[in-house]
Amino acid sequence: MGLTAPSSTLTGQAVADSYDQLLFLDAAAGVTEATLKVVSGTAGKTALQVSDEHVLIKGVDTSNAAAFAVQQTGGTVVFSVNASTPGVTIGADADGTDRSITWGHSTLKTIMGIDDSADVFAINTDDAFESGNDLEIDASGNVIIGNGTLKPAGDGTQDLGASGAQWQNVYTSDLNLNNTSRDGNEVDGTTGHWVIQEGDENLFLLNRQNGKQYKFNLEEIG
Repeated sequence: MGLTAPSSTLTGQAVADSYDQLLFLDAAAGVTEATLKVVSGTAGKTALQVSDEHVLIKGVDTSNAAAFAVQQTGGTVVFSVNASTPGVTIGADADGTDRSITWGHSTLKTIMGIDDSADVFAINTDDAFESGNDLEIDASGNVIIGNGTLKPAGDGTQDLGASGAQWQNVYTSDLNLNNTSRDGNEVDGTTGHWVIQEGDENLFLLNRQNGKQYKFNLEEIG
C-alpha cells in the first residue's frame, strides 16, 4: 500500500499470500486512532469514516433523496437514510414485495412491516407474514387482531374509553358482566356475574353464580 499525499489515490499491492485483510494499526508514533476515511472530492458530499471507535456515514448533500442507501445487485434500493429530513426508508415506493424487519428469537421470532399480499402493516410472531397476522393496520387505519385476545394488564383496573372520549358504538355478541373481583355495586353493595344473550325474539339474562335464568319483559313500540 502506498499513500504519498492526502490528495493522492490509494492503490493496493500484494502484502503476503496468507493475508486477506487490510489492517490499519494505531501503534505508530503520534497516532492515537486508526481511521479509514473515504471522502467525496466535491465539498459537502458524502463521507465514510471507519475507526476503532465507530463507523460513521455522513450525507450532507440535501439535494439527493438519500444520504445513504443499500442496493441489491440490480440496483433496487432496499434500505435508505433520508438526506434532508431525519428518517429511514425500507424498500422502494412500489407494490409487489413485502417490506419487513425480523427479530430473531428461539421461541418468539417476530416479523414486522408491510405485508404486500394483504396490503396492511403487520406484526406477526412468526418468521413470515401469514393470512391473519397477529396485528394488522390497513390503509384506512382499521386495526385488526388476527390471533390472541386484547386484554388489560390487570383484572378490573383499566378502562376502555374515557369521559369525553367514548366509543361511538360497541359491537359484541354476548355481553359478559362480572364485578366479583371488585367492591360491591353502589345500590346494595353486592357483586355478581351475569351474561346477556340474544334470542330471536327475546333477551335472556343468565346468573353465572347461582345458575338461574331470566328473560327481559320487552314491549314492542314500533
